[in-house]
Amino acid sequence: MKNKALWMARLLKAHGPMSKKEIREAWQEEDPDGKPMANSTFYDNLWALESRYGIHISRLGRRFRLEAASQNESDLYAQLFEQRQENTDHLNLLATQVEIEQAAIRHVKLQFDYQPPNKSGYRMTLWPYGLRQAGQWTYVTGWSERHNEVRTFALDRIRHLETTALKFTPPQEFNAAQYFRHSFGAFYRPGQTPESIVLRADAALEGYLRQRPLHPSQRLVPVDEHGCRVELCLVPSADFTARLLSYGPSLEVLTPLSLRHYLGHLLRLAADQYKPLPEEKK
Repeated sequence: MKNKALWMARLLKAHGPMSKKEIREAWQEEDPDGKPMANSTFYDNLWALESRYGIHISRLGRRFRLEAASQNESDLYAQLFEQRQENTDHLNLLATQVEIEQAAIRHVKLQFDYQPPNKSGYRMTLWPYGLRQAGQWTYVTGWSERHNEVRTFALDRIRHLETTALKFTPPQEFNAAQYFRHSFGAFYRPGQTPESIVLRADAALEGYLRQRPLHPSQRLVPVDEHGCRVELCLVPSADFTARLLSYGPSLEVLTPLSLRHYLGHLLRLAADQYKPLPEEKK
């Protein structure tokens, strides 16, 4: 099956800036069923290129452009090679997922090496309560004997997994839906206080958010023909911030002011990185 996200990156590299309509029609010409790319799929592809492949797509008015840093042909071929490698990695992750699911059902402890990003790894014991899917990644939540609290761990960072013969008794009061109800993504710590968040989305993004809500608490309030207000109640996280930034000028944070100022700060830093280079001023 063709990877739509990488197909879109190659299209923009070959043809330069294109509108969403032109990209969707180009897909329609290549689709065996002659179907245009769905609006929701288009935005999913933008998110996947940024978060999964590190390929940056900027928006210029109504047109989308592959950033210069992502234009290198060898970089795109490297992404394709990594995608093939991921097929093998995916099978390993499935095996890990099945083993963890069985341990959670049987209430037996797991031991494994865990490798956090940019930190030293460690060996740990976990009482697995269950699995959670967040975007394209799968996580296991349970009681960590190392941390002496409920924690969540990414399956792709687990190494040398072993199912022990040691039984555990899961707490009756633990409910995954309740535990994660205010989280965005897979991570949540007890005691974190959810915040009321209000956003403003343009008309194009409004349609997408109706199909793919940001969060179960999402409430869309019509404003005018130019867009709507988006109301949420959750614990802001790095994943949430990254998702908001991925929508570019189509989305604006209204409240809380702390989140608005933080995103504004990040965007100003990003804008400074894209000032004209010395050779461009000549």
